[in-house]
Amino acid sequence: MFYLIFAEAALETIPREIWNHPAVKLLAKKTHKKPGKLILDSSYLYQAMKELEDFNKRGRPDIIHFCLLYALGSELNLDNMLRIFVHTVNDQIIRVNPSVRLPRNYPRFIGLMEQLFEKKVIADSKGEQLLSIYDMKISDLISELKPDSVILLQEGKPMLPRNLIIENIRNKKKLAFIVGAFPHGCYRQEISKISPAAYSISKYTLDTWNAIGKLISICEDIIADIKGEQTPST
Repeated sequence: MFYLIFAEAALETIPREIWNHPAVKLLAKKTHKKPGKLILDSSYLYQAMKELEDFNKRGRPDIIHFCLLYALGSELNLDNMLRIFVHTVNDQIIRVNPSVRLPRNYPRFIGLMEQLFEKKVIADSKGEQLLSIYDMKISDLISELKPDSVILLQEGKPMLPRNLIIENIRNKKKLAFIVGAFPHGCYRQEISKISPAAYSISKYTLDTWNAIGKLISICEDIIADIKGEQTPST
């Protein structure tokens, strides 16, 4: 089992500190929604965001949109071997049901996220929770999941050893990957301290969706190789 945890995702509603900014008021008027019900997006509110702490790391919900679409559509998820969690910049955790089908259309995705932040739970017609959000630090999530190993993906670190993944799969252990889902900057100190095992996925600086795409492909290839070894020859 693999846990994919997106850390400090740039996904949040518009903070109270900038509700009175002209750009925020204009957006609220256009959408007929209160500022606190809208998702913060730098495409529309960059000037207003300059008043926020760490504004360069915030207001990019498109990043997590791309990442979730890729991860949910992967063979790893379709084979029921992946569990996905989103940790937001405000220390909230979004639990993602492996069977959820997210909108590919970005405005519809934003609408769904606004609904999630307001209602806290998105369920299907049978009452099954597809998405849920609650206050929780990423360290508390790790304590709840109890993975056998936690790997932090971080630029500039040694390359991720393939053997480390192979060992965990062969021994049927639970492996958690933490991946930053913000546009610029570094992990907060408390997140960097979660695991001493920090590795790069590429010698290049990759966008988050490309990084998780490569990570998932590596895991899928290793699983296929191990299954091939276990298949009796005829």
